[in-house]
Amino acid sequence: MKGTITYSDVQRAEDPETGVEVTRLSDGEGETNHPYFTASQVDRDSSFVIVTSNRTGQHQFYTLGLFDGKLVQLTQDGNVHSGCLDQENHILYYFAGHTLKSVRIDTLEEEALMDVPSGFIPASLTCTADGRYLAFTIVELNDVELCTARYEPEFSGGSKGFREKFYRHPTSLILRYDTEARVGYTVTGDHRRMTHVIIHPQDENTILFCHEGPWSLVQRMWIAKVATDEVYPLIETQRHLERVGHEFFTLNGRVGTQYSYRYRPDIDDLFHADIYVNPDGSDERRYYYPYRRPVHVYANDETHIAVGDTAQILLEDPEYRRYISLIKYDADSHRAIVGRLCRHDTSWRKASHPHPILTPDDQHVIWGSDVGGTMDVYMAPATWEACIQSDR
Repeated sequence: MKGTITYSDVQRAEDPETGVEVTRLSDGEGETNHPYFTASQVDRDSSFVIVTSNRTGQHQFYTLGLFDGKLVQLTQDGNVHSGCLDQENHILYYFAGHTLKSVRIDTLEEEALMDVPSGFIPASLTCTADGRYLAFTIVELNDVELCTARYEPEFSGGSKGFREKFYRHPTSLILRYDTEARVGYTVTGDHRRMTHVIIHPQDENTILFCHEGPWSLVQRMWIAKVATDEVYPLIETQRHLERVGHEFFTLNGRVGTQYSYRYRPDIDDLFHADIYVNPDGSDERRYYYPYRRPVHVYANDETHIAVGDTAQILLEDPEYRRYISLIKYDADSHRAIVGRLCRHDTSWRKASHPHPILTPDDQHVIWGSDVGGTMDVYMAPATWEACIQSDR
């Protein structure tokens, strides 16, 4: 029931390789996970994280205390998804089916803000740092069955039906919602899957989004300028040879993304890097990995530390996908230095990707894993000195 308070059975254990204390914050009651890593979800005091859990039979949003395991149920709706936290005003924005809603963390007062047409699926909800503006995508719902969705992906790097969805070219729209004026605005649209919408934390007129599809086949990253109707690619890539993705905004408004390159389409990627750039394309910086890059990388600020959900630290490293990594960037040598922090041991099924984030104070890493049989939320201190560092 909305407002119910429970306490998770928090468990702590020492990582067997690094000695870092790993805390399981949720207790295996149902499936519990935090939002996608591009959404704001930890309060500014780094005391709680927003999660979804189906511990009562269906998924609802909760706050989960990072140090006491306190769970407060925030919603009582059907089909809740795509939440983000207005850290300034302690308001959770989320979708209940096709309805955009808000709920105050302190009073649990909720409000329905706008409805999305039933022929579209809303996703990728994010907000500015002051909570004034939201941005999200709506993608055309095609009721025709995906004929390839029953098969495992023929090639790595995609989920079932991923390529088929790409080639169907559904109509997508990117919307911005003004929480004070209570109005929605259509920013841009196209006949292709447009996802991973992220509004600039300080500039409501700048929205980052991607053309979803196989990374080597799409110009993935784009910027939309709301006030001028400009839409332009960010980090233009050579088809078949270069790819970028898993884009995000740092807290100070830089765009971070992961990059890979090969010189022929029939070979594996040869070079991997993280790229940071301003939304106008200026001051681009690249940091190259010695081996494979992590699957997802996130940083509050590129000058401090980043976190990833794999950690290859040796040329022959068959279990590198089992680890949470910390990453430091060396601007002089253009290197991304990898440190193995601890194991996450997730199964890597689609719903169990770790999607690690840093707390706003850069002191802790939060991720999800199904290592215990159910999806749970974990945390460890972001201690670089404890990491086993790459041999290059």
